[in-house]
Amino acid sequence: MKYLEDFVLDEVEKVGEYDLTREDIMEFGKKWDPQLLSYVDTILVAKRPSISESILDCMLKGETMDERIRRYGERVGYSEAEMEKFGEGGHRVRQVMHLSEAAPSYSIEVVVVESRNCNSGHVKGQKILMDLDGNLVTKLCPKKLCVYLVSQLTIPVALINERLSEGLEPNDFHFMRYVRCPDAGVDCLGYGEVTAQVRVVLRVKR
Repeated sequence: MKYLEDFVLDEVEKVGEYDLTREDIMEFGKKWDPQLLSYVDTILVAKRPSISESILDCMLKGETMDERIRRYGERVGYSEAEMEKFGEGGHRVRQVMHLSEAAPSYSIEVVVVESRNCNSGHVKGQKILMDLDGNLVTKLCPKKLCVYLVSQLTIPVALINERLSEGLEPNDFHFMRYVRCPDAGVDCLGYGEVTAQVRVVLRVKR
C-alpha cells in the first residue's frame, strides 16, 4: 500500500478498469460524503431526483452544472452580467437544477371539487393542467378559464416550486392545498363559487 508521501508528481499507475454505475456512485457518496448527499433519502414516492442526484445526472451525461444553468440562461435571454448574478445566494441554481430534473416526470393538476353557479362553466371533476413552472398546458385545460379562479393558484404553485427546489415532498405543503374562487356565492351577495384541489401528479402526456 502506498501512502500520500509515496506518490511522485506526474507518476501514473495502472490499476485496472472498473465501470461505475449510478448506484455505485450514489452508494459511495452516501457512505463517504453524506453531507453532499443529504437530500438522497428525502425523495417523494416516485423518487424525484434531489439536488445531489441532479449533480450526478450531470456527471453521467457529461454535462456540468454550469452548462445546464447556462442553457437555462440562454433560453430566457440572460445577458452575461445577469448570468454572473444568477448564482448569488444559491437558491436559483437549486431551483433550476431540481425543476429541470423533475419537469419531465411531473405536472401540477388542479381538480374542481365543488362548483355552484359558475359563470365560466367550471364543474366538479374538471381538471386544469400546468407544468411545474406554472404554465398552463392549454390543450389539456378547459376552453374557458376563470381569471378569478386561476389567480388563486399563484401561492400553491410557488409553494410547490419551493419544496421541489429544496428536495422535499412537493405535495406536503401546509397552506392552500385547496383554493377557492374569491366570489363568495349568491347567498353572500356574490354570483357563484368554486373550490379546487392543487397537487403534483405524474406528468400527463400532452
